[in-house]
Amino acid sequence: MSRGVAEHGAVVVSGGALGVDSAAHNGAILCGGKTVAVLGCGFGVNYLMANQPLRNAIKANGALLTEFPPFTPATKYTFPIRNRIISGISLALLIVEAGVKSGSLITARYAMEQGKEVFAIPCSILEDAFAGTNRLIDDGASVATKPLDLLYPFALDFGIDIGKVKSVSQLMKAKPKKEANYSFNEAEKYSFENNSESRGKRAKRQSAAATLSGDDLTVYNALGEELMHIDEITQKANLPIGRVLTSLTTLELMDLAESTGGKRYKLS
Repeated sequence: MSRGVAEHGAVVVSGGALGVDSAAHNGAILCGGKTVAVLGCGFGVNYLMANQPLRNAIKANGALLTEFPPFTPATKYTFPIRNRIISGISLALLIVEAGVKSGSLITARYAMEQGKEVFAIPCSILEDAFAGTNRLIDDGASVATKPLDLLYPFALDFGIDIGKVKSVSQLMKAKPKKEANYSFNEAEKYSFENNSESRGKRAKRQSAAATLSGDDLTVYNALGEELMHIDEITQKANLPIGRVLTSLTTLELMDLAESTGGKRYKLS
């Protein structure tokens, strides 16, 4: 759904969390679109480090947004507060697999109060875990089963050719666009979050790098500060792809390399 609307110019807004949020952001990025993550914490907080590669990709393809001061920790109170911004900067809201106590329903309430379009993908009536989504439909949310449902109300205002909107089956078979921007500009090295990294942590990584040998050292030397596709790394290292992937896994476990979607890697 995210990719389907992003291909026609829509900016996808979500919360940067695991699961549906990540799928939304990745869908936009993989088709070369733009996406915004509204964070429930301040910059400089090591919250949800498993999604740090995704946040880096979002920086390169849109924006990270927060109203909280730097180093404000994430709490159960900050997320409902930020949800009003997700709906506030959006023209429409899509709810997917929400429980009856899901924070997504808070966002939906904000959207309704703000006069925004609210859509929901229906779930099985046997799935109690996602009963909140069907309750939204009972309360008047529009049913969405394909990207066209989301784009149709805005087609006239934004000049969208609805005849070119792909079906779900077409989107599931589509490959990522080669020009999707996964690389970061030079300013990324000097961003607020990167400068907050301690000298001790950098020294630890340098010490770990000094222990490398064989394929691991070759692959490490092939990596750079910007994300590189696995094919480019393999060519630069002049090694079989299987050995390169094995070394990349080792380097990630040593915190010497990091990856994001699209089989792209860079120095950590």
